[in-house]
Amino acid sequence: MIFYIAEAYYGGSHALVANLFTDQLTSLGHEVHIFKLSPRHWRWRLQGGHISLSDKMNSFSLETGKTPDFILTTSMTNTLALKGLLRPKVRRAKFITFFHENQLAYPANPKDLSHPEKAEFLKFYYSEFHLSQCLGSDYLLFNSNYNKDTTLKGIESFLRKAPDEKLMHHFELCKERAKVIHLGIPSQSRNEASWEARPYRILWNHRLEHDKNPSEFCHLARELRSSLSSLSPKNSLELSLLGELRGENDPFQALKLEFGSQVIHSQRIESRVEYLNELRNCRLLPVTSYQEFFGISVMEAIFLGVIPLLPNRLSYPELIPAELHSELLYSGHDDLKRKALKLITEGLETQKRDFLNLHCQKFQINPFMKRFFKEIGLS
Repeated sequence: MIFYIAEAYYGGSHALVANLFTDQLTSLGHEVHIFKLSPRHWRWRLQGGHISLSDKMNSFSLETGKTPDFILTTSMTNTLALKGLLRPKVRRAKFITFFHENQLAYPANPKDLSHPEKAEFLKFYYSEFHLSQCLGSDYLLFNSNYNKDTTLKGIESFLRKAPDEKLMHHFELCKERAKVIHLGIPSQSRNEASWEARPYRILWNHRLEHDKNPSEFCHLARELRSSLSSLSPKNSLELSLLGELRGENDPFQALKLEFGSQVIHSQRIESRVEYLNELRNCRLLPVTSYQEFFGISVMEAIFLGVIPLLPNRLSYPELIPAELHSELLYSGHDDLKRKALKLITEGLETQKRDFLNLHCQKFQINPFMKRFFKEIGLS
């Protein structure tokens, strides 16, 4: 089979997902050609990326004579508009849209809160954008139930606003096509020291933007340091701050000054090997985000022995077995502080840690690809 993969914003987790599909499909004997745009000007990529991608695909098919059996797009590409610009021999392929995220469930940017009319327009536009993706696709795949539900809710609300036409049959079609396949993460060799041998180190491994809520993480870090030092002067809290800074203002600047040499890493680690090795040195991943559609960085940390402490919202409850929700999910800052102190000092019982690891095996790459092929009729 020949797959075309279209990625309008090839950077960060978008690039990771595109590469994951490329590597896995290639390793299984399929011919894969990826068409990508650089990770800049994201609003234009969202609105006009399909134009450039269609040019690339049309040129490639004319030059090589290779036409696809499947075209896989992700959540930054307007699938319906892309299809309309492709040569007939190219657009006869089956179209798959993998929803890595959706624009409807992002928390409002603080800069936009004073402009409610802009927020209303964006909600309208994004709903129509995701509807176009759904109507242009033969297969709709989502990386979490949370992602699927928030996308479909926005599409339903949009279609119900039609003033003089009945359009809800389109929503039913979208709902029927929508399937969830939790993203697969390539397995890593654990080879870590025992959890108890790790330093009292907490991890931040998300990009540094408002929707990841770095201010609450800072608040927690200061409280944990105080609590640990009161238990024992030897229990010095360390920070591994591996987030990619977006913009000029570093929300961790004051925290880095306060913790000084206890900040083991203060920026993103570019080397993949070094990054994974650092995860093996961390005890706890306290997540404070207001936005998450799956949680790649969380799953990678869990695979390498870091204990997660996640908010009881968004996609996070789907990552943790229900039997451990009471210990690994929190509601409110007081609950976060209490559970963080307990987990970083006591960890999880061996039986519960083994249960968590067993549960997370379903998020590895092989089960994911099997489900992917099943959903597109190639199993």
